[in-house]
Amino acid sequence: MGSGLSALAANISIQFGKNNSTVYQTGELVSGTAKFFNDAQIELKLKNIIVELVGELVYTTTRGSNFSKSTDIHVVPFFTERQIVRSVKTKDDFVLESGIHSWPFALRVLDCLPSTLEQTRYHGPFIRYVVRVQLIRSEWYQKNIQKASFIIVQGHSSPIPIMKSEYEDKNRKDVHMHARLQKNTVIAGEKLSSPVVYECFIMLPSDAESNPEQNDVAFKENSENL
Repeated sequence: MGSGLSALAANISIQFGKNNSTVYQTGELVSGTAKFFNDAQIELKLKNIIVELVGELVYTTTRGSNFSKSTDIHVVPFFTERQIVRSVKTKDDFVLESGIHSWPFALRVLDCLPSTLEQTRYHGPFIRYVVRVQLIRSEWYQKNIQKASFIIVQGHSSPIPIMKSEYEDKNRKDVHMHARLQKNTVIAGEKLSSPVVYECFIMLPSDAESNPEQNDVAFKENSENL
């Protein structure tokens, strides 16, 4: 393999535990082994080698006029846990020997973290998690060598009972509004497909006392895709 930065990054591999699965629950331990083949075509002086688990919020913004718009992608880390898998205590750096190296790692997905959120619309925000291996170079002018692998995080919580939710009110003109939500729970990223039913009743004050059932004016609406 070549000695360029991309070739060195290609020499890094990440193997996860639990049958190499990349799906984890909150509160679970993300463990595995990071491997690197050093072909010794260049001398690698390193400060340390780290494996990190990072949660990132990704969103886009648009700037400029209608004829010259540009889109910027923003990545905001909201969680980082790092593990140093190799370093030296006696001096500032070390030279990585040639051959195949492997470093086990174990990083915890905290219970309070949000689940992975897929991008549901064009340029819409999303949440992602990445396990990243970094070989930190000792020379400030040299770029670090890194390899990333994305994982899926699912919230681990007790099931919430699904219940109907209703609201009813009226104003001074005797206009009654009754709204019913068929389901009061929703998962992040899920489309609200349960119908919301609105019922509006207008009481005619002049005839309400004599025959209220025949003088009600009713309006109903179903909204199935919010």
